[in-house]
Amino acid sequence: MVRRGNKLKSKKIMLNLRFLVKKISKLSYFFVFFFCFFNLYPVIGLRDLRLGGSKKEIPIVLSLKRRIYLVRKRLLKGVIAKNHINLNKLADLIVKSFYMKGDAVQDLMSDYDKGIRNSYLLSLLK
Repeated sequence: MVRRGNKLKSKKIMLNLRFLVKKISKLSYFFVFFFCFFNLYPVIGLRDLRLGGSKKEIPIVLSLKRRIYLVRKRLLKGVIAKNHINLNKLADLIVKSFYMKGDAVQDLMSDYDKGIRNSYLLSLLK
């Protein structure tokens, strides 16, 4: 939103989001938001690679820019509908990820599990 020049709209959304998160969690907004990002911050990612006629997901280390992009993508995945952000869902998702629950954290953990299972494929690439 900030890229399109809607700074006032972005500030209004952040203030409303701050109020909703504080209302749901009864904790400091900055504390909850920091640990939400910390809990959703990926270290490894998966790349599809064709090996032996089938596609395998190979774990790779992500760059800092890609990590931040994936956190933002996971947070906004089920929240945006028709260019409108549902703040109640976003606040609920932030609080759930603070407590290590919810869809975003499950997606992250499933990526880690796939990366651990397929880590033996890294030796094939060298």
